[in-house]
Amino acid sequence: MKNNQHKQRNKLEDTKIKAVTPKASKIQPLFKGRISRSEFAWSYFMFVIVLIVAQVSSPENDLGLLFIVRVVAIIFTASLIVQRLHDLGRPSYHYWLSIIPIYNIYFILSDLCGNRGQVGPNKYGNDPLKNN
Repeated sequence: MKNNQHKQRNKLEDTKIKAVTPKASKIQPLFKGRISRSEFAWSYFMFVIVLIVAQVSSPENDLGLLFIVRVVAIIFTASLIVQRLHDLGRPSYHYWLSIIPIYNIYFILSDLCGNRGQVGPNKYGNDPLKNN
């Protein structure tokens, strides 16, 4: 009886964790495929936090490490934005809209985080919300 209750409790805890965390198990190449709004938002938010911590905690004389962190940040965020654009059915060169001052805030919050991706497969891959 206790063993059965323990299994049910573990299943309930597992479903709570899966409902809150993004699908980190899907590893795909940079700049390929599609990601959903929640995957984009979680990944972008977590990477911004890591970048802030790296910036604050790095010593002033270690500019080489900070340069490497920034280059990785640019590549990673560009990849996230391109994958999100692919989910919206837009080509990757629309990434350059994210570097226009002031408009980039609207672009990220409204287009990338606000709009739902195309339902079903498109020319960039399968729907990330569907179980494949």
